[in-house]
Amino acid sequence: MTRKTLARKLAATLLIAALFVVGLTFPGVGPLSSTVHAAGVKVTIPKFKVTLNGAIIDNQKGKYPLIVYKDITYFPMTYYDCRFLSVETDWQGNEKGLFIKKSDVRGGYTPYLQSSKNSSTGIAKIVDFPVTINGEKINNLKETYPLLSFRDITYFPMTWQYCVDKFCWAYSFDDKNGLTVDSTDNPVVSYGELPGRTKDEFLCSSVSCDGEYAYYVDKSGRVVQMPLLKLSEGSGAKLSDAVDSYQLPISSYSDNYMPPVFFEIYGHRYFICDTGGVMGASCTVEMTASGFKEITTSRMAHFDFGDENIFEYYRGAAPGADNLYKKGGENIGDPNFLYGWNWSEDGESSGGGGGDYAYARFPANNLYFDGDSYIYVLAFDKTGITEGKPSAGVTLKNGIYRVDLRNNETTRISPDGAYTRSFMATGGTLYFAAGEKYYSYDTVAQQLVEIAAPKETLDAYAVLGGKLYGVTGCEEGWQTSNAVLNRVNEDGTLTRIDETYRWREMDIKTDSVTGKSYLVVSCEDNWDTPYRLTVIDENGDIVLKNSDGVNPKAATVKGGKLYYYNTNSERICSVEL
Repeated sequence: MTRKTLARKLAATLLIAALFVVGLTFPGVGPLSSTVHAAGVKVTIPKFKVTLNGAIIDNQKGKYPLIVYKDITYFPMTYYDCRFLSVETDWQGNEKGLFIKKSDVRGGYTPYLQSSKNSSTGIAKIVDFPVTINGEKINNLKETYPLLSFRDITYFPMTWQYCVDKFCWAYSFDDKNGLTVDSTDNPVVSYGELPGRTKDEFLCSSVSCDGEYAYYVDKSGRVVQMPLLKLSEGSGAKLSDAVDSYQLPISSYSDNYMPPVFFEIYGHRYFICDTGGVMGASCTVEMTASGFKEITTSRMAHFDFGDENIFEYYRGAAPGADNLYKKGGENIGDPNFLYGWNWSEDGESSGGGGGDYAYARFPANNLYFDGDSYIYVLAFDKTGITEGKPSAGVTLKNGIYRVDLRNNETTRISPDGAYTRSFMATGGTLYFAAGEKYYSYDTVAQQLVEIAAPKETLDAYAVLGGKLYGVTGCEEGWQTSNAVLNRVNEDGTLTRIDETYRWREMDIKTDSVTGKSYLVVSCEDNWDTPYRLTVIDENGDIVLKNSDGVNPKAATVKGGKLYYYNTNSERICSVEL
């Protein structure tokens, strides 16, 4: 090693170490104070500029700022800070201690800020619990730069040994830019704050992004369309930069605005806003590059396939048969059928749900047009039912039906006698559950094929790349604390996908540029949830493990990037898949 290389390496060690402070897996909570060495050591708050994965760190108001000890920077190992730098931590108690490992997890920067400024110095303590890094145990009390505890958070030294050799990070330092560290080639990019965004707890999380615009609710109860370019860090975006806005209605139950529900279907992005109540108003609004377009105000489920091929069915209260329409109000289908609903009648009572794709916790679209002469839609045959009592031979099971637009003939294509509550359509193929079995239906060949009979009951399901995925572990009332996504094998057995523990919601997203599809899965926002967001590609490979809170239905994939609203940092984020 040359003298020049040695000097450069030594300088890098001092610079990087001055930067790295990392906290435990608990969000904002580190090991108990009883687990640290009694002797305190003096630390200082760095004054130079620090940039991590493109995010400028505010050490003046950060609750867990970077600190400097022995001329080495330390980083706080909070849940979000670790994962922001592609590091995972696992606290296994005082006996086994702290496990730290390099990971491919990626998350947006989520700062822990406080109202007051930090003093320039503080007191930290040397931790004495066991520490294992990338499978290798270290004796922290004998380390030249030991792990520290500061404000009940474990801090990690950013030395060359750890940052470069263990975690493969890149870095640079100069007088103007200070210290810059990059932990991955594909970091999560966080955009600036949403100007004028409401702080109302029922409205503030209603945010969506389509790759070009962010959509959110402002303090006046309007859905705002804001260009992402205006939200770039340091751009100083203003509410007046919005392209368009849409005033939300007032709730029928209070003086508050009703939150919009964002979703995407067949390449179109919408939001639904209801006033509440059985007979309250309901608007469906399309979000386009040129602004908002009100589609319907009469509780209609809307499906736009282009070239005047627009279909709707009534999804409001007290539905009746003959509720399927083509653009212009023309009734289509059999007038004895109730379309679009999950419906049942047993002779004593009748009822069901609106088959509403916008609110479904799993991928569903429930109406598909083959581009020629047929549409496929959920339906219930009411033929011969009088006062809730069926005639002999009448099928009482909701199913999927094919409607011939040339003569309105309605034909059941799902197995007779097996209840079907929803379906998803992709690439001309329908996927659905009927009873305990799962099927595909080729709309070109008009052929039904059984694809799987899982050995366990699935609480929700999705199909991607011809592979069936199912959720197990949901408790009564759709409690998902123990829910997990599984891959269903050909023999019906399930392969658990551990990254999706505490499953909450999922949706299929298709890249509007490349045409590739992905299964976007969100999990509960708990401290012991390994990942809050997991993305699976058509091959069944996990292409993203992420620590951010995300609503899959409000996210989008465009040009190989996932765009989403991070409920933890309250920022729009993007990341390459």
